[in-house]
Amino acid sequence: MALITENRKFKKFKTREAWLEERSFTPGASTLAHIRVNGCEPGPIPNVPAIRSAIRFGSDWEPYVLQSFGRNRGMKLVKDRPYEKLEPGELSWYDNNLVTDGRMHVSYDGIMRNADGLWVTVEVKTGSKTSFRFLSSEQRAVYAAQAGIEAGFIGADMALIVYAQRPSDWESMSVEDISSAIEESIDVVTTPVIPMAEIKRIGFEDRKIDSLMAMLLATRNEEKALEEKIAAHIRRVGHPASSNGYRVSWAASSRTTTDYKRMMADYAIDNVEAYQKTVEGKPRLSIAKAK
Repeated sequence: MALITENRKFKKFKTREAWLEERSFTPGASTLAHIRVNGCEPGPIPNVPAIRSAIRFGSDWEPYVLQSFGRNRGMKLVKDRPYEKLEPGELSWYDNNLVTDGRMHVSYDGIMRNADGLWVTVEVKTGSKTSFRFLSSEQRAVYAAQAGIEAGFIGADMALIVYAQRPSDWESMSVEDISSAIEESIDVVTTPVIPMAEIKRIGFEDRKIDSLMAMLLATRNEEKALEEKIAAHIRRVGHPASSNGYRVSWAASSRTTTDYKRMMADYAIDNVEAYQKTVEGKPRLSIAKAK
């Protein structure tokens, strides 16, 4: 399969918030995978402790899973490298970036170019089961569709899913014990690449959707302009305000990141705090229901 670079834009974002906002404008591979398998978009994620814990584990440990996979394959690890610039033997992992053609987007976990020069996408998944094959048939189908779409979107030659088990008591385990458990449970699955022609038929090329999306984007632009006017007013008066049952104010923001690459290079998996950095962000506008 020929690598696709035309009309593909690699975007990197300074903050997770900006990345999430960009992802909201177009459907991603996971959404299209649900449509392909179930005929509809995924529903909202239930706000329950067990699911929040699972999501947090994936966010914290998927980069480690990917890097462990790469080291075991003898790959040179790089970060945030555009896929078309990868050299044979390199595996790039990504944080807060995506590839888009303006109609859909893909947020890649990793992309590698093997020793034969073939491009391979790597989608990382974690779960409570000991192996990928023990997931439900529906979950396997959705994951396989997502990985296949991600590969087809850039014309990659192969699509891999790297699965690792999430220990049930991970929140009370040491970093070293979690790392060992992950190493022992990594499961690699090859899944078919879905060609771009088939991806287009899944649902995002539709004249009705084009019209509705244009209306939605126009509404969001108007909403953003109004929020900027509200923010300017709050800055000018210098204090929070209440209106129509909502409280409008400035809220502090911060983000903690972990330098996994440096931590692994130093073999310091038992001292993760030393590789974490908290960055204070700019105050943001907060509009919340008054209590």
